[in-house]
Amino acid sequence: MYSLQQKHSESDVSMRRAIDQSYLLRLWADRAGGPLRATLTPVGQPDAHYHFASLDELLTFLETAAQGPPPAEDGDAETAMG
Repeated sequence: MYSLQQKHSESDVSMRRAIDQSYLLRLWADRAGGPLRATLTPVGQPDAHYHFASLDELLTFLETAAQGPPPAEDGDAETAMG
């Protein structure tokens, strides 16, 4: 039987776990034509929320998160909505 699954070394698996991050994303505008705002909620941590006043702030957060370990979860991790 042929398997598509590749064998990974222990270090490959631990590196992947270190960068895997899943979020629920909510986008909205306060008014018609207003700027989009965003909230990220880490999957498995429904009480932690990251709020963003703009898509630029959201993208900056995601780019930073993709380059290193997930941000520290100290209670509610809300950012200013400006």
